[in-house]
Amino acid sequence: MPQAASVVLDSTYMDDSMTSAPDAAAAKSLYADLSDLWGQANMHARKWLSNSAEVLAEIPQADRASQLELTDEQLPNIKTLGVLWQAEIDMFTFQYKVPDFTRLTKRQFLRILATIFDPLGFLAPYIVQAKVLFQSMWIEGFDWDADLPEDLVSAAEAWCAELPDLKRVQIPRCLRQSAATTATSSVEVFVDASEKAFGAVVYIRQQFSDGSDSMRLVASKMKVAPLAVHSIPRLELMAAVLGLQLVKSLLPPLDLTMSTVTFWSDSADVLYWIRGQSRKYKPFVAHRVGTIQTASDPDQWKHVATTRNPADLLTCGMSASQLADSQFWWCGPDMSGLHTPSPGKALSATAAAELKKPAVEIAHFSYLAIAALPALDPERYSSLLKLARVIAWINRFSSNARRLNTERVSGPLSVDEIRSAEYVIIRQCQQSAFPEEIRALQRGKPISPKSVLSSLQPQLDEDGILRCGGRLRYAEHISDDARCPIILPRSSRVTTLIVKQAHVLLFHFGGTNQTLAALSQRFWIVSVREAIREYEQQCQAC
Repeated sequence: MPQAASVVLDSTYMDDSMTSAPDAAAAKSLYADLSDLWGQANMHARKWLSNSAEVLAEIPQADRASQLELTDEQLPNIKTLGVLWQAEIDMFTFQYKVPDFTRLTKRQFLRILATIFDPLGFLAPYIVQAKVLFQSMWIEGFDWDADLPEDLVSAAEAWCAELPDLKRVQIPRCLRQSAATTATSSVEVFVDASEKAFGAVVYIRQQFSDGSDSMRLVASKMKVAPLAVHSIPRLELMAAVLGLQLVKSLLPPLDLTMSTVTFWSDSADVLYWIRGQSRKYKPFVAHRVGTIQTASDPDQWKHVATTRNPADLLTCGMSASQLADSQFWWCGPDMSGLHTPSPGKALSATAAAELKKPAVEIAHFSYLAIAALPALDPERYSSLLKLARVIAWINRFSSNARRLNTERVSGPLSVDEIRSAEYVIIRQCQQSAFPEEIRALQRGKPISPKSVLSSLQPQLDEDGILRCGGRLRYAEHISDDARCPIILPRSSRVTTLIVKQAHVLLFHFGGTNQTLAALSQRFWIVSVREAIREYEQQCQAC
């Protein structure tokens, strides 16, 4: 029973099986095979429902959903994995009431927002307005049960009042809109970003043997812009990565490959980055461009005008009634003439700033990378601060050499200069100790489960520093370094210098536990207790 086995393996979710058949005869055969297959495991399948009365006639009434009788005027509406399915017309729809509340608080609004279950992002242009509004409540710092100001209450009430209009939204379950044989299938992915949100929407485009074609929405995903300020080109790049991740999850159930996918963006900067070499850019752009280039071909990324980009609706938002009537959202743009040439390689000033600064040449002399100077070997230094200050002075000299006399920096080193120098030291240490892990993260791939870091959920920050992930990053009232501490190897001269610095700052009296507590404010050292005890045994003062 290969068809029944395929349904069990690929189309069964917890205790629900959902699948399709090309015609009634195939559906009846599949029902018989599935019933037999489940029966062999002593499981009797019930609550069967089909949009075909002919198929339902083959199913005993006791096993039908709601014990449906064929004499009923219409088939019932049931929830399939939380989404309402109107079997009679074979449509997905939504049904919500205006919530009843006496006063609107942040907690109450989040509760209302959480009641909308939309796993495929059909309602994303409507929901994005609520998510942006909730982010505003969060930014203002209101307590969960505090009264909200009038402007936020009015906006939230206006959004809630549109909930009943969602019943007008009807999405055809079947992505195929013609009875003719499918000649070709392709996937079109549109991405976009604004100051408030970014997102991606995926369509399947089919051309049939009779010459007709169709385009249907498959899924979308959107996120509100992070609280940390990012430029629009960076947000557009984040949208591109989101679109890539979304389509990768959709290709297996669609039984298509990445070669059938075309990506569309209205950002010339993003398209320029993707066609370039990722190592030329600063870490934030380089990591994301590397992820895109690893999973897709740069030639698959094309330019689309903003007015013809349906992902723009994800970032601007629209009312529930507008969403129900928007053919632009449900069927995408007219693809004829859309394959316009990509814009030339002209970068905006914001995007050009993402390029790494080239090596400086003065009177035919070039300055080598700091890591290449043998004099800066950590083994030659007895203090982390001394090593950091030497690197900071070299960085300042290199920076001043690029500037006019009036723009050069002078005076004592600043805290930022020393911190940047520390990052140079830490990056060099991490690259020596964890080269495979860093290479995997730069390519957007999981690290090996055999790695000593596998339990730490490591991630690279904007400065290329390897940090711990995990739930601690959601903690409040602690520093950013404590949320995502820097990972250091057990055996390294840099690690020894950092342990020594913490030990000395505790005046040699802290002991292992206090030294560990001080280190944990910034670092996560592999086998840290052994590293601390080893230095304590070496400390001449102790």
